[in-house]
Amino acid sequence: MKQGTLDSSLDTWLDRSRGWTYVKLEPGVSPASIESHLDVLGHAQYDEIENMDATFFLQNLGAINPGPMMGNQIGPGMPIVMVWFLVALALIVIISSAFNYTNLSIARSMGRAREVGVRKIFGAVRKEVFVQFLMESIVIAIVAYGFSMVIVQFLRPVFLELNFSQLLDFDLHQSMSVYLINLAFAMAVGLLAGVLPAWFHSSVKALQALKNLSGVKVFSRLGFRKFLIVVQFSLSLFLVMTVWLIYNQMNYMISKEYGFDADNNIVIQLFDSPRDRLTAELSKYPSLVNVSAAGFTPASGTSSERVIEQGEEEKKINVHYVDEHYLENMDIALLAGGNFVNTVYERKVLLNEEAVEALGFTSAYDAVGQSLDLRDDSLNIEVIGVIASYHHETLFSEIKPLMLMYEPSQFNILQVKINSANYQTAIEDIEAAWATVNPSLQIEYKLLSEEIAFFADMMFGDMTKIIGFISFLAILISCLGLLGMVVFSTQSRIKEVSIRKVLGASSQLLVYLLSKSFLKLMGIAMVLTAPLAWWVNNAWLNFIAYRVDIGWEVLVFSMLIVSIMGVLVIGSQTWRTANANPSSVLRDE
Repeated sequence: MKQGTLDSSLDTWLDRSRGWTYVKLEPGVSPASIESHLDVLGHAQYDEIENMDATFFLQNLGAINPGPMMGNQIGPGMPIVMVWFLVALALIVIISSAFNYTNLSIARSMGRAREVGVRKIFGAVRKEVFVQFLMESIVIAIVAYGFSMVIVQFLRPVFLELNFSQLLDFDLHQSMSVYLINLAFAMAVGLLAGVLPAWFHSSVKALQALKNLSGVKVFSRLGFRKFLIVVQFSLSLFLVMTVWLIYNQMNYMISKEYGFDADNNIVIQLFDSPRDRLTAELSKYPSLVNVSAAGFTPASGTSSERVIEQGEEEKKINVHYVDEHYLENMDIALLAGGNFVNTVYERKVLLNEEAVEALGFTSAYDAVGQSLDLRDDSLNIEVIGVIASYHHETLFSEIKPLMLMYEPSQFNILQVKINSANYQTAIEDIEAAWATVNPSLQIEYKLLSEEIAFFADMMFGDMTKIIGFISFLAILISCLGLLGMVVFSTQSRIKEVSIRKVLGASSQLLVYLLSKSFLKLMGIAMVLTAPLAWWVNNAWLNFIAYRVDIGWEVLVFSMLIVSIMGVLVIGSQTWRTANANPSSVLRDE
């Protein structure tokens, strides 16, 4: 295709994937009014075509990315569901933090009981005490917002280094409006976190506050705080298990055998480089074993397809454009027939085993010599050979029917097979050959295995880092919530513990008595979460054709991490309480 010209296939209404149409609406014209005309156009073009169901609709430019995944995207994109998923994780962490502030604030109520009592004796009314504690919460949230802005500046380069940030050209735009919105959100979080402690402190009677708050039980009937602890530890266990599985799936996709040689192949982007001259120059170096041209890198997220007509049936077949050296370069076996030959390339194709079966041929040898009709081409093509199946797409899908075609206009890369024993020499020779042919053009190359690994890392690596960081925050927040509850419970039972110790109870027994209810909460969280986490993670893994299994070690590892953190928090506080001096606790009685 010449520069500045359009493909002839764009002239037909049957091609729906090789271009995009932009419409600029006149001021005051609604999209709905245009779509009604598009419905008429769609019916006029497709109603009489059998097995063709196509409709037109408008999509705002601002809704493309992030937006719904429709296929045939205009460059790289992020599905809007991914954005909402990350927002949901952020909200979970924020809400958990707010409730933990509530827990810790009430746990500290014993220390501030006399302050509240004295204020009320000197004339403070309930409203004033309520506003005081509410304002404290809001001020703490504003101070936390200030610290968070500093942390964001440190983490900003890390975020921008993520694959999807670079791919989508994120810049974390900063402006006064962004800061003001974040400040308002921080104040709202402070308000949410402070309402309950403010209500609790302001509702305490002055005499009771001056005496003691150890007998006050908050939400004892509803078990709200216990429920919160169970939920937080359930979330922590779920996130740890999810991160472990995402990491395992990423490693599996990187280390999986794809059916071709990916370790000794260097992929070079052609750009405007003359292919024939560069191929001839590369062939001069003994460290470079083979050079072949192709349309795109296999198993890295790119694919194309053509439609083959068989009578009244239409069958979609993936297509990959390659030259005559491709099979040797990739170590792909030829099962029947022959390869492309130097004299005749056009109108010849190679099929994989899945394509042989999909097109109804009885065997690989039966397929050789058969003629196929392409829907967008008036001339037939001939099957000259059948190749062994390999993963030409990612591991998200099963190996699909594939045909290899020779079409130089579609060649975008060169694949250079190198001698693995002389890797550095091969790299230097590739750079030297490129400099000879393209002295003013920068070379871009990468190992084929690294290209495949990059796609896997782009899909799962960023998610591992993000969810891993959020998992760390979730565990930390769960432990803080548990800390607040343990402190509240042990302070409420400090006199009971002291009396038991005076009567001869050992520190180990007291630790057990104080800890058992919290250990039971952790056990409940794990029993409830384990099957749910297995089901949810199994659900998303089922969308991947070649996936890892959820083994018992994943669950045990996740439970072990959460349990260790919980036991450390519980044990440290209960041991401290169990070893408190009884005389200092009971001296006022």
